[in-house]
Amino acid sequence: MGVLPGWGGTARLVRCMPIFRAKEIIFSGRRDYTATEMYEMGLLTRVFKDAEFEERFEEIVSNISSKDPLALRMGKEVINYSAEGGNVEMALALERTGIRWISTRPERQAAREESKKDPEQFLKEQKQRNIESDIKR
Repeated sequence: MGVLPGWGGTARLVRCMPIFRAKEIIFSGRRDYTATEMYEMGLLTRVFKDAEFEERFEEIVSNISSKDPLALRMGKEVINYSAEGGNVEMALALERTGIRWISTRPERQAAREESKKDPEQFLKEQKQRNIESDIKR
């Protein structure tokens, strides 16, 4: 057709996968890639059968939404800055600032104090929460 992908396709695709794969997709103009091919190229993180898609999708959404919103927001900020080609030193500074900001919140300070009372028990409980979170996936 002699056109480029719209809606930022050429600018965004190269940020989502290896450049040589992005070039293949854009230059070939193919529209018949399968989900498995897109997964193998690095554009998708998972591929599910149609019958299990809704359930698996809900598991992933539930897992992520159970996490601390502020920590997710800060992680997103640092990841996006880095993915957009931001300076690595600035990204690391942003990360350090985010960690300090999150760690000074009252609920984080309370958790830190709780961990000091019985570190072994705290770690055991933390491991159990991680296992339960993984099982939900």
